[in-house]
Amino acid sequence: MKLSKEKATTVLVWAKFFNVSFEYWDSDGLSQIASAVGTPLFMDQLTEQGSRVSFARVCVEVEATSNLPSMFRVNCEDAEAVVKVEYQGLPPKCDHCVVFGHDTTKCVKTQVAALLNLQKQTEDNPDPGWETVKAKGKRKVDVPETPTTTDNHATSKEVGLQEPDAGQSQ
Repeated sequence: MKLSKEKATTVLVWAKFFNVSFEYWDSDGLSQIASAVGTPLFMDQLTEQGSRVSFARVCVEVEATSNLPSMFRVNCEDAEAVVKVEYQGLPPKCDHCVVFGHDTTKCVKTQVAALLNLQKQTEDNPDPGWETVKAKGKRKVDVPETPTTTDNHATSKEVGLQEPDAGQSQ
């Protein structure tokens, strides 16, 4: 069994269409209107019954490669109407990966590509104010270096001790 995350290239969303002419207020007309944003699947109950005429609500399948318009024009007999669209439940879309599920600003592939590009630029154009310093030896982390000892040759008189007389035996 292989665990992997499928790339979501298509999703189902509810689209609300405003300013739909009554000429298009049937299943064929609304299907034609909804085709402007994706593949129409079905209408909600109030749209199907014609109980609510302020907007039509249609479930559509949209592709990550498509540009979802917020409005578009429809020819109605001799006039032209502008249909406004609102999307409900639309997940974030990544323009870099061309999938649904994450936003382009949070895309790991985009961030890695930007870091690699930055690294390449700094390698090609090193800053003259900085220089690379290499460590001269190995030492353990979090272990303080042992202080160097200096020989302090103080005489016993300087310290305040008395030297035994040469004539006394010990």
